[in-house]
Amino acid sequence: MANRLYSKEQIGLYLRYFRENSHVPDYQKQSALGRALGISQKRMSHIENCLCAPDLEIVLRWCTLTGWHEGREMALYMYDVTPMALPPITPELNQRYIDALINLKEQLMHAMESVDASIENYNSRRPGQAFSFINLMPEKKEIVDLIPAVKTVLYSAEREFGFDIPEVMRTWIQESLADGLTMPRLDELIRRTKGAVTA
Repeated sequence: MANRLYSKEQIGLYLRYFRENSHVPDYQKQSALGRALGISQKRMSHIENCLCAPDLEIVLRWCTLTGWHEGREMALYMYDVTPMALPPITPELNQRYIDALINLKEQLMHAMESVDASIENYNSRRPGQAFSFINLMPEKKEIVDLIPAVKTVLYSAEREFGFDIPEVMRTWIQESLADGLTMPRLDELIRRTKGAVTA
């Protein structure tokens, strides 16, 4: 699907906006942000004036350092990095934690209704009859709405209370590894594949 929302040619203008309106005041000056990124002030200026295009890694680091999660989301969507990339939620919705929690609760209720309908449709299938995905998940938007709703809770908690998102992600990874939920390392993946073939 072609990205029609954001122009890559304007990425420098977005990055300048993120720097000037940084959620981390130390990085509002070109010189300070450039040092943190490891690039010269001249290159910073060229990027912000759209005279040279930064690579995706610079864009993502720039957005991370300035606290612009919406910029990271926009870049992943703009550069078509993954089919799960969505345009970012408007920044105003990522500010107040209580609003984000209320929105998440509402989205969860809508998603549960969609899940219940999907289960009912799945269980009503006739054996051997073709079944369209539209019938399988009639309200797919309600389920996808959970992705930005969860991110909004995390972003608003960080902005309002200094919540440490990377620490939460590290904890999730450790617990998921312990529970066997994450994709295993290559050697284990190969071992499992060979085991499935011989079984």
